[in-house]
Amino acid sequence: MKKLGKIVSYGLMAAGLAHMVFILSQIKKAMGLAESYDIVSTFGEKTIDMSGQADIVSVGAMFSGTTLDYTQTRAKRGAYVLELTASYAGIEVIVPEEWYVETNGKLKMAGIENDTLTYEKRVPDLIIDHDLLFAGVEIKGI
Repeated sequence: MKKLGKIVSYGLMAAGLAHMVFILSQIKKAMGLAESYDIVSTFGEKTIDMSGQADIVSVGAMFSGTTLDYTQTRAKRGAYVLELTASYAGIEVIVPEEWYVETNGKLKMAGIENDTLTYEKRVPDLIIDHDLLFAGVEIKGI
């Protein structure tokens, strides 16, 4: 009898997990992430080399851990712009050590840690415009 109870409980757990994956895929489609952003990161870890991207890039992240790597990107006269929207995500932005990064935007139960040279320059190398919900962003220079 105990064995049957275990089998039933595992079956119900598997059915519940399958249903949750289906619901989350429907949420993703409903939000239209793929059509709204240049880069989309959902459900898992992703590392993106930003050196080949345009000067203005929009990134949407949901339920993911995403690393945006600007270390191979050349500095230019104007600033690069990263339009970042994240929900329930952790974002790591890696920039060259000498870059100045400026952040602007909305934080809803979210946080940003900027470990770059924010005090030495007036003209930023990267501007991050963000809308974060239950998300964390770490900006570091290496």
